[in-house]
Amino acid sequence: MIERKLSEKSLVSLFILGLLVLIALIGAAEKNPPGLGVYVGASPLNNGYIGTSSLVTMLEGFGKVYVVTDLNSLNNIPGQEYCLFIDISPEQPYSVSDARLVAQFLARCSHPYIIIADENSTSNYILGSLGIDARIMETTVFNITVQPGLGEEVVYIPATKEFIPPHPVASITIGNKTFALTLDIASYITAGRGVQILGNYSVGNRTYIAAVRSEGRVSYDNVSKTVIAYIFSDGSIFLNQVIEYNASYREFATTLLRQVCQQNCMIVVDNSRYRLISLSSIRNPLILIPTYLSVSELLGLMIANIIHPSTWLPVVVKYTNDLLSEVVSSKYLGSLVASIIALIALLALARTERPVRDKPLQEVVTAEVGYARDIRDAILSGRLKLSSEDFKKLYEIVDNIMLSTYGRSLRDPTLERILSAVVESRRARKYLNSMNRLYSRSTGASMWPIVLSWNRTTRKYLRETEEILSRIGYSLLKMEVLTKITRG
Repeated sequence: MIERKLSEKSLVSLFILGLLVLIALIGAAEKNPPGLGVYVGASPLNNGYIGTSSLVTMLEGFGKVYVVTDLNSLNNIPGQEYCLFIDISPEQPYSVSDARLVAQFLARCSHPYIIIADENSTSNYILGSLGIDARIMETTVFNITVQPGLGEEVVYIPATKEFIPPHPVASITIGNKTFALTLDIASYITAGRGVQILGNYSVGNRTYIAAVRSEGRVSYDNVSKTVIAYIFSDGSIFLNQVIEYNASYREFATTLLRQVCQQNCMIVVDNSRYRLISLSSIRNPLILIPTYLSVSELLGLMIANIIHPSTWLPVVVKYTNDLLSEVVSSKYLGSLVASIIALIALLALARTERPVRDKPLQEVVTAEVGYARDIRDAILSGRLKLSSEDFKKLYEIVDNIMLSTYGRSLRDPTLERILSAVVESRRARKYLNSMNRLYSRSTGASMWPIVLSWNRTTRKYLRETEEILSRIGYSLLKMEVLTKITRG
């Protein structure tokens, strides 16, 4: 065997491998980074407080679940004996053609059901397409201070010109069990004949309908079916902020699902009525926490954005192109580069073939490096190394949450007393002191404390922060102070 031939084969293999890698990078760069869009509203793909991803997880115990972002895809979902369509707090209204697509999907099933939980009139076209004599009243949210006894935020009903304070407590009966549920910014339902009232809430001496059960009709291939609808005047009773942290709301949702999915269900959760915003278009991503994302999810998205080829490859290509253009346009640099290339070519041609004894090829070890399915787990397990800059980001995220929740920064001495309501007083004091001291160290404002490993330190306080934030969320719900739903 000749050494030169062996070397040439190796070079060809490396060239082909490099070419394949380059093609893969270019293909990835042409697409946006995966998972870097954030849905606004009660989307089933929103993992924050006002999303419904926890409901989707619960639904998986009752049958096959589809999350659709385009209602035309309903035509590709086969009918089944039991079908359920779920619509929670849509941000954009349904058109007549949208409602027809929903009705056609339900008509292909033997026992169709639908759950609508909407604090506005956005879903009324669907109710009309099913022939249901019930409608949800249109609402507008106002921030006022002059309306006595109503607080700073009220719900206004344009049709009746009346104000309703937020967070009324509704009594809703499902099956044989009655639940007392605190609504958020609730509307109310107008019910006609044949509509069964399941729940009400009262404001002053007036009573408003909060939940109904009604029957409608849908047709497919000249066969008419009865569709059973459960309608609620507020979607907040299905959001992550209650499903995750409040057992009463979980029991309510489970009881309701048992009513509509008596056997294995074909379940469709609509995701077509929510806007998808790009993370790169948001000037301050901290505002997404905790409404749309958790701390670890935001860190994961930011890391994914940095390592994705669409972020850095165009910059590298542009820099290389500019450099080559400068070399070509320069008389002296161009001559120098041409001389170097010519010299390398002459040295390669001058080499003589030198026979050598055959040697066994070294074993090629192929290492498969896959993307972690969940970047959060990768961070906490140590597969991704964190630095002092990551700790600074963590601190600023937590500081923003405390400011938006309590109006206190991490450096405010009164925050310790507030956090003591959800965690042990000594633990709250130790956590705040450590976070502030480490932040000063990470910014260079102080030389103390000495940090041997920012990776280990940041991971430790990421875990502790998530635990404290989860307790804050539970505490808020326990006091029935529900997070305001951000609209659009």
